[in-house]
Amino acid sequence: SEVKWLLDRSSIFAQIDAFVQRCRDLKEVCEGQSQFGRYSNGEKRPLPIFAGLRGPETARSLKEIEDAFEKNLSILKNVRNTILDVKSTAWHDAYNRFRMGVKDLEVMMQNVITSAFETVRTVEHGVQVLDVFQHLSTREAIRRTIDKKTVEVYQLFNEELNLVKKEFNTKTPNLTPTQPKFAGSAWWARALKRRIDRPMEVINKATYLPKIGAGDEIRTQYHQLGQALEEFVGKTFQEWALSIDKFYTQDLGHLLDTPLMNRSHERNMMLDVNFDKTLLKLFREIYYWERLKFE
Repeated sequence: SEVKWLLDRSSIFAQIDAFVQRCRDLKEVCEGQSQFGRYSNGEKRPLPIFAGLRGPETARSLKEIEDAFEKNLSILKNVRNTILDVKSTAWHDAYNRFRMGVKDLEVMMQNVITSAFETVRTVEHGVQVLDVFQHLSTREAIRRTIDKKTVEVYQLFNEELNLVKKEFNTKTPNLTPTQPKFAGSAWWARALKRRIDRPMEVINKATYLPKIGAGDEIRTQYHQLGQALEEFVGKTFQEWALSIDKFYTQDLGHLLDTPLMNRSHERNMMLDVNFDKTLLKLFREIYYWERLKFE
């Protein structure tokens, strides 16, 4: 027939659409169990351990959120017989109450994250805290808080970069009495580099961290400072090698032939150590350069 059927699609597929929506509701309930109830594959995950003075308080707050979620979940358990009955209105009322309760839990979780970061003073500690809460980043409200705290972690790293850069620019290594002049300075520069390598390594391993605008700039500063420190080490080694050529080439054989002990001129029938102090300095330099993987 050329006469087309006039069908009300909304009424025909109303129940199907309602069932699909019910499945989405159940999916959100399952996500809530993983995010607020510590459930994973039907079993509870261990409660995270937090460092610092606020650690026990943060753990208690998470337990309170978990208990509140279980209380909200009991609302749905009371109407579990109508879960797949799209004609029943009991589910809608219960689910709306459940969602309102979850919204309150989101606010509570944001406050817990903020409180946990009050004692964060290092990049490592900040990343550890973010690791605990990263599974909540699918929720928009909590994701904004996590993004904000990620910026704070990068700011801590930037502050450490500035401190290392300031100390390096002074070019006045704080050497111990046993450290030689050249290798000791290189050792100091390597120690500064380790101070920035460790937090950078932690950030690189935390692949779940969201991208932020200042992140690329801070990474560039890290690479530039690291390169400057390595160049300083290489330059210091070259300066020491030149000093060896100038002062030790001709006299080294003579110094090695010198007796290690001789008769004391001040104390009768006593011996004095006759080991040349120049050789001691040379041996200390060699010892430290070998530990720095230089030959």
